[in-house]
Amino acid sequence: MSFPIPQNEAERLKALRDLKILDGNCVPGFDALCEIARDHFRVPIAFVHFIDSDDQVLKDRCGIGASGTPCDIAFCNHTIISDDVFVVEDALKDSRFGENPLVIGEPHIRFYASVPLSLQPGLRVGSLCLVDYRPRPLNSDQRTTLRHFAALAVDTLRHRKTALVVKAQQIELGCQRSALSQTEGIAPIGHWEWEFESDRVRWSDGIYRLLGLDPERTEPSLERFLEAVHPQDLPTVKAFCTATREQKRPFDIKYKIRRPDGEIRTLLSRGEVLKEDQDRPVCAAGIVHDVTEHDAAAAVLRANEARWRLALEAGRMIAFDIDLKTGLTTLSDHGHEATGIQSGHFTDFVNLVHPEDRSVVEDALELAMRDGTPYQIEFRFFRPDGEMRWFSQAGRLTTAEPEAPQRLAGVCFDISQRKELETSLREKKAQFRDFAEVSSDWLWEMDEEFRFTRLIGDPENVLGIPTSAVIGRTRWEVAGADVSSPRWAQHIGDHKAHRPYRNFEYELPHEAGGVRHALVSGRPFFYGNGRLAGYRGTMSDNTATKVMEEQLRQAQKMEAVGQLTGGIAHDFNNLLTIILGNSELLVEAAQHHPELRGLALTVQNAAERGANLTQHLLAFGRRQTLLPEPVDLAEAIAHVSGLLRRTLGGHITLRIKVDPGVRRAYVDRTQLETALVNLALNARDAMPNGGLLTIRASDARASDERSLAEPNEAFVRISVIDSGIGMSQQVLSRAFEPFFTTKPVGKGSGLGLSMVYGFAQQSGGRVDVDSVLGKGTSISLLLPCADSVALAPEKPSSTTLNGQGRILVVEDEPDVRSFVATQLASLGYESVTAGDGNEALDRLQADPAISLLFTDLVMPNGISGVALANRAAALRPDLPVLYTSGYADDVLPAHGGVGLGVPVLCKPYRRSELALAIQAALSRSPAAQRQNGA
Repeated sequence: MSFPIPQNEAERLKALRDLKILDGNCVPGFDALCEIARDHFRVPIAFVHFIDSDDQVLKDRCGIGASGTPCDIAFCNHTIISDDVFVVEDALKDSRFGENPLVIGEPHIRFYASVPLSLQPGLRVGSLCLVDYRPRPLNSDQRTTLRHFAALAVDTLRHRKTALVVKAQQIELGCQRSALSQTEGIAPIGHWEWEFESDRVRWSDGIYRLLGLDPERTEPSLERFLEAVHPQDLPTVKAFCTATREQKRPFDIKYKIRRPDGEIRTLLSRGEVLKEDQDRPVCAAGIVHDVTEHDAAAAVLRANEARWRLALEAGRMIAFDIDLKTGLTTLSDHGHEATGIQSGHFTDFVNLVHPEDRSVVEDALELAMRDGTPYQIEFRFFRPDGEMRWFSQAGRLTTAEPEAPQRLAGVCFDISQRKELETSLREKKAQFRDFAEVSSDWLWEMDEEFRFTRLIGDPENVLGIPTSAVIGRTRWEVAGADVSSPRWAQHIGDHKAHRPYRNFEYELPHEAGGVRHALVSGRPFFYGNGRLAGYRGTMSDNTATKVMEEQLRQAQKMEAVGQLTGGIAHDFNNLLTIILGNSELLVEAAQHHPELRGLALTVQNAAERGANLTQHLLAFGRRQTLLPEPVDLAEAIAHVSGLLRRTLGGHITLRIKVDPGVRRAYVDRTQLETALVNLALNARDAMPNGGLLTIRASDARASDERSLAEPNEAFVRISVIDSGIGMSQQVLSRAFEPFFTTKPVGKGSGLGLSMVYGFAQQSGGRVDVDSVLGKGTSISLLLPCADSVALAPEKPSSTTLNGQGRILVVEDEPDVRSFVATQLASLGYESVTAGDGNEALDRLQADPAISLLFTDLVMPNGISGVALANRAAALRPDLPVLYTSGYADDVLPAHGGVGLGVPVLCKPYRRSELALAIQAALSRSPAAQRQNGA
């Protein structure tokens, strides 16, 4: 159901809000009025109602408990759009209300009469209503009476409106007084009044405070005020007070006062004279403001302006001012000197700007003139004499009023020297970047919290993370360091103590695996006030150097161990030579004494095992005497594989791979086969649960191999590959050390790999090892190819051991010397002995019948066996030489020894080996060759 809406609905609702009648309790008097109206008209219900935008509000009522109804069913909507009494004699029969819920339901309204409450013509805010449960008429007298009741209600509303306005004014006045009082309590101001006729003066509390007077002890008066005025300003103030009555407009005066405590303050009084009819002055009123601090600040400002002008001149700055109406531009004194021109139109200056920079200047000036935008620009400027200068200019618009721009002002600096420095700095930076880019080092910078702020270069390969991920992190965070370790604690302490450092080593775990090493050097830099600004320095990749150092350390260690083991083996071989030779004699002598023969054989076997052990030590120390020859690798591996298939066991699968056409190796065949057997047995032990063992032979190209001594030299590769448990880095670093083994006690001597290592090194090759825990091991022998090696002549053969002739035996060990002499005598030879080289030369000169020189290689007193042979050759050019040694010393190859046909008999040796070696040496003498030729 819709309800009628008045045309002035917005004005009506505003009037209701102003009356504040829809909120709070009933309006005083309305309840009594409703009760009187109900009794007078003899109806059960009478009420005053107001129509809001949505609801009918029953504000004051009698005979009804409801406080409101929705607007769409309210009878009163029809009242506020009518100008007079609205009557419904029988609502049930009225077509407008016959279906209304208030009629057909509770409270069953049948009669309704109301009169609008109008504050002014057309502005009806509510109505006074009468309701009955039975139909009835309302005559003209009753209508008139109802109008009188409505008039009383309207008077009540008007009184309420007046009361609200008065209350609001009182509140506003109180607020103003409070604000004035608060202002006087906060700001140094006060207000006053002066009545001319009574000469009465009134002061606010602020005046008392300004004058330093006590309100309870001082009555305000003109005389008391003049007593506070400073004597210097008193005549002026008195004259002003006398003339105040004649003032026809607001006035002000500034003067000083002296407070009771002696403090002098400056006050500013502003006021106005109030006049009555016939322009007669009645009183003056105004305010007083303490401007002491303001004047002091103004004085400081003036002093600052003076200092600014002085600084402007001292700093060689140019101040400019442009009158935008005329275009006239004025410059400070230094401006004339810097630009070379006097003041003129601003276009005169713009035309001297460098053509490439002119648009920048014009755009900045245009924007500043149009929008007031401040600007700062740099440009080149040509003086009238042709000299070019760089200027930096900053300016902004100054206005008297927002709508009336008048001037453009600013400063200008001559920055020609700075530009020259910037150009030089750019060139140096470019040089620095070039040096940094071609350098192997990287440059870095950290802030005061030791976090990277800059990196020049690309150390990503070393750090293992993008360079961008380093920024913002400390170096110990990047390195993942244990900051509690002594080394890092010292390093961090150096940073905190602002100490420089050099070549601090970082160990950086790399995401690709392994560890990278970096050397870092740095030094602190500081702000101008001495506070730490950060660190700068360099970083270089030291990984390759560390690897080389580790390799060198390992090689030096192996060399030292090799020399030690070789020396020990040499001494053992001297002893074993005596033991083995004498055991042979004992075996022959005890042919008819079985018990003695058994003991002699036991000694002989023990000596042979000792000789085998020393042979392994000599192999590791590269001190064994090798007999290299061209070896067919396929044949050698096939020979070894037959032995291995019977030895490895059924749980190991042996696979042989020999590349077609693989070249022959130039090595000692026996030692090669021994090395392969050792490697295969080690591989078997690394596969306790079975696996695959592969032996492969192939050619090795020098370009594909690392650390080959001669790039053009040919090599062959033999690899023994297993699928076993692999070796850790710790085990791998000691794998070739003699007597080092991971096997249980009694299961291995630890000499197998050391023998392989020494054999490869002495043969002119090397050993490569790749091993991964849980995935297996590959050990490769790189050996010289027979095609690139000069071959030694074949050894002669003999069928008889005995011979004849006189042999010079040179041996520094007396027991060995005596043993050799005995052996030679048993073979039919005469012997002459000497303990060193000098004695041997004496024997050789004294006895021309000596037919062979048999000497140890390592001799005392500075004459080695090779040196002795050379001196002997000078005395007897046709004298053959036979060397013997516990190991083949390095001096022999240097003088044309091993591999070039020079015979060497290795200790310990059997009597038969001694006899064959002597026969071979004698057969190469010139005399023997002439006799055979004859």
